[in-house]
Amino acid sequence: MNTDASMRLLVPVRRVPDSRAPITLRPDGGGPDPAGLRFVCDPFAEIALAAAVRLREEGQAVAEIVALAGGGDGDVEVLRHALAMGADRAVLAALDEGTMADDVSMAVALADPIRGMGAFDLVLCGVRHIDTDGGAFGPALAECLDLPHVGGVVRLDATAAGQGVLHVTRRVEGALERFTVRLPVLLTCERGLVEPKSPPLPRIMKAKRDPIHAVSAGASRAPAPIRVLPLPPRPACTFLDGAPDDVARELVRRLREEARVL
Repeated sequence: MNTDASMRLLVPVRRVPDSRAPITLRPDGGGPDPAGLRFVCDPFAEIALAAAVRLREEGQAVAEIVALAGGGDGDVEVLRHALAMGADRAVLAALDEGTMADDVSMAVALADPIRGMGAFDLVLCGVRHIDTDGGAFGPALAECLDLPHVGGVVRLDATAAGQGVLHVTRRVEGALERFTVRLPVLLTCERGLVEPKSPPLPRIMKAKRDPIHAVSAGASRAPAPIRVLPLPPRPACTFLDGAPDDVARELVRRLREEARVL
């Protein structure tokens, strides 16, 4: 914890394909085909960014919000989006595509540059990535940085942050769990924590001129090979005609003898 009781916040961000656009796979199954594909900031990373900005807007002593992306030139626009949302500084660590596709490898590679940027009091990550649906990055980064971790946070109370304490709530099946944690800590942010807002045009224009700081990524483990396969085509739908009793008997027969689910 900083001695002046002000917090330094880190928010890792990630570039992902726009889920609203049609996505095709490469012939080798190595991932989405980037040709003609639009990329955006991961929505869960946006939630983490919005949560960091809200802490400042609520009057908490936030000294700096740093957005960090691991990747290449394509990730610069994601960092500019983070600046427009309210980050104070944007940092890019060069990572190859294979490392970026593996949550644990990416966490290992980013741990060294994070340590090189000085101590952070609060690290806010998205609970998962929408492109791979992987949720290991936040917990893996917490392990690499030797930080305590609370996952899937839906409520954050920082009224006692000046004393080095946060009250957080996460959603579990059928209930809510509440924790009191001491800073520094890493939290992964779930839907419901805060609703990200589109940045205003003046901030978008200013972010286009702000510098992007480059750092060297640390050594990573060999990423796990990932192959993406398309879903098999759905069989044609069969409609049964006739009287309701006859249709019911035929449906039961087909479920039992053809589908073998009864």
